[in-house]
Amino acid sequence: MGDQNLAEILKVKKQFVAMGTLVSSQIHQATKSFLEHDTILAKQVISKDQQVNQTEVELEKNVFDVLIRKNPMASDFRETMSILKASSDMERIGDAAIRIARQTLRMSDKPTFTAAEKLIQQLTYQVRQMLDKVDEAYVNDDSDAAYAIASEDIKVDRLYLQLRQLVLSQQVKDKQQLKASDVYLIISRQLERVGDHIVNVAEWIVYAQTGKIVELNPGKNDPELVKK
Repeated sequence: MGDQNLAEILKVKKQFVAMGTLVSSQIHQATKSFLEHDTILAKQVISKDQQVNQTEVELEKNVFDVLIRKNPMASDFRETMSILKASSDMERIGDAAIRIARQTLRMSDKPTFTAAEKLIQQLTYQVRQMLDKVDEAYVNDDSDAAYAIASEDIKVDRLYLQLRQLVLSQQVKDKQQLKASDVYLIISRQLERVGDHIVNVAEWIVYAQTGKIVELNPGKNDPELVKK
């Protein structure tokens, strides 16, 4: 591989790292806005939506340029393809941040549910930690870390189910809670989906390093959890 091709691949890799940093910030700020009932911060998150989308568009353009024009060798082809696939998951994580911020705005005139918010705080912490770790694993080309990060998604799934059951049971007990219950359900679902997208990114890290396409979602290996 020539120096020019290597430079192009390093360029798209740096773009992906920048995108990961931006998306991580969006999730951190969106969940913070919800937990702190901060509508101003929520609006700031929403205002950056186009920045994430534009970053993905530019990244995809550069990746396709490498694939079509540079004819990368096998290992570099895998890394370039993994960036393309992982960027799609990162963009969807960014979309989740926007949805969470919008729910923060909806929540401003609704009663809060303290027990549910405590679980959302735990779920938020777990997802944030996984996202930061997967960004670092990508920078370090660390497939072992990717496996470990993916295994943590089972915690996300369990917290999501616990939160969902709590909110649904509260609906029956407290009619006033109906006004806010859909917001809590949407937030928890978005965080659960973020966990899934992080697992996908971890799978692409493994593919880039080993050439193997693996299924790392721990929920897929727990039939009872999937059934729930």
